[in-house]
Amino acid sequence: MKVSLAKLFYRTPGIRLASKAIPPTWFFRWTSWTAGLAARSGITRQSRLKYFRTVLASCQDPARLEELGRKHLIYRKWSKTVLWAWPGWAARHNELVLLEGEEHLKTALGEGRGAFLLSGHFYGFERLVAPTLAQRGYCMNRTGFGWRGDDISERWGKGTYARWEHINYGDDRHQRMRALAKVERALGRNEVVHISMRGFSQGEPQFEIPFFYGKFFLDGLLIEVLEYLEAPILPCFALSDDRGRFVVRLYPALPPRRAEIMSGFGQLYAGYLRDQPEFSQIWKNVAQKRKEW
Repeated sequence: MKVSLAKLFYRTPGIRLASKAIPPTWFFRWTSWTAGLAARSGITRQSRLKYFRTVLASCQDPARLEELGRKHLIYRKWSKTVLWAWPGWAARHNELVLLEGEEHLKTALGEGRGAFLLSGHFYGFERLVAPTLAQRGYCMNRTGFGWRGDDISERWGKGTYARWEHINYGDDRHQRMRALAKVERALGRNEVVHISMRGFSQGEPQFEIPFFYGKFFLDGLLIEVLEYLEAPILPCFALSDDRGRFVVRLYPALPPRRAEIMSGFGQLYAGYLRDQPEFSQIWKNVAQKRKEW
């Protein structure tokens, strides 16, 4: 049975208040140590790192692949830790999260048309973007599948941290039209909408990005929606440094046109996948050549 120290400390009544005094760096050292042990385990290599190693072996030498595998395990464990610990860490967001390029977001919102933050699907700590920017006073919305806005407390805990709105795409055309209307209203209020860009193994040539393992196409339908809504688009990538601090990096706004989205966000995303693949969780779907990831 797996035991999460973060879940134990930050979600157990009677303990969670006292646990706020524990520095997040303590948890990161624990995460790094346990991930290092797991990386040397033959069982882990055959399970958690199987697909990661399958894809990356085509472009990495063995020594580099071992190091990337260790970092990948740290990333996966650390992303779960922050989910459990955020109610206790939210008040320390200024020391825990480094926000780079905030001036680009302020400039975009100064136009009064709202703004999109665009991240790669299952890349980095994308789930941390809405919580940390909400803590900094921005009116945040996060789009996605599978859960509702009222699930935020269940997933992130019932602390007094700032909340954000989750806009669920739903499962059918009617629900997706309702989601689109919610996004339009949020932009009309000059709010921020964070979206993750999915990848596909097939698509139109105009939506393809450079990739080292087969074909990689961005979501053409989503790009068309971004063009329709006409709000400025800021590429956004959230990683972590070697001290466990989260780094949310915002880039200058792109015009809502497919050519600019592909040359701006598309090339950035391709570069992150190439240079820092340890922060992605798409490798199983890529290795199995599934339709999307």
